[in-house]
Amino acid sequence: MTILRAAQIYSACILFFLLAIPHAHGVTLEEIRTRGTLRHLAVPYARFANRNGEGLDCALLKRFADYLQVSYELIPTDFHKGFLDLTGTDIDDPTHPQSPSKIIGDIFASGVTVLPERYQYVDFSLPTFSSQVWLMAKTDSELTPIRPSGDAARDIALTLRQLSQQTIFGVSGTSLDIKNFPILTSVDVTLHNLIYTKKTSTFQFALQRQILFLAESPNILVGLNQWPFRFKVIGPISPPMDMAVAFDKNSSELREAFNQFFKDLWESGEYKKMVEHYYPGAFFYLASFLKKSTP
Repeated sequence: MTILRAAQIYSACILFFLLAIPHAHGVTLEEIRTRGTLRHLAVPYARFANRNGEGLDCALLKRFADYLQVSYELIPTDFHKGFLDLTGTDIDDPTHPQSPSKIIGDIFASGVTVLPERYQYVDFSLPTFSSQVWLMAKTDSELTPIRPSGDAARDIALTLRQLSQQTIFGVSGTSLDIKNFPILTSVDVTLHNLIYTKKTSTFQFALQRQILFLAESPNILVGLNQWPFRFKVIGPISPPMDMAVAFDKNSSELREAFNQFFKDLWESGEYKKMVEHYYPGAFFYLASFLKKSTP
């Protein structure tokens, strides 16, 4: 083998190795400040965000943009594209990474639930909210709401005891998807995945049908207020779970800056006032979370 041929083979091997290394995306504080904009990926959901840039997470990220001394930009997405738009990887099919050009946001925040499965693809901030998945029914359902015991595992068992061959609707790809996120429960129930459109929520869908469905507690607070006396909470099917801001794994500097900003906002009492503004009933349901001295 000639020296030239050996060099060609060596170069080809190096090129193959470099191409096989996952491209580090992420964003630095310097890049954000040079651009002059913080790009917030958000899904219209439960008063966390809407397409007009209003909601708890929108207000929070606007304050963070001010903290970084840059402007704020809202980039609407949905729960099935949010992680893709943030990282370039479709977490529902991670074997097919997308082009870096598909990355259009710096932060994904709109009531995003912290689930162990998601840590493979993103990192999370300090917890910004607390949530629990509950089983919901219309008020004329034969199911009876459980009597809370104060023990999450016992309450989940009491809820599941009422289920026998019922169809339960959730939203595929989200924290309401039992099939994808076994943290919820291992019970053998039938789950029909319901992907709601921009115009239809699970509550609106359920109004037209006699179904059981899953909903997260922040969305339930909004739904019960919007449709009083139309629905009832049967009980929990998950332990309490944190919600947080999601970052690309290579955006550690941005995540650390946010955590310091959020810690200061929490300890000043300002964040709790923001929560009370968007979720007046939150202090009743989230007392143990909101009474913490530090996040």
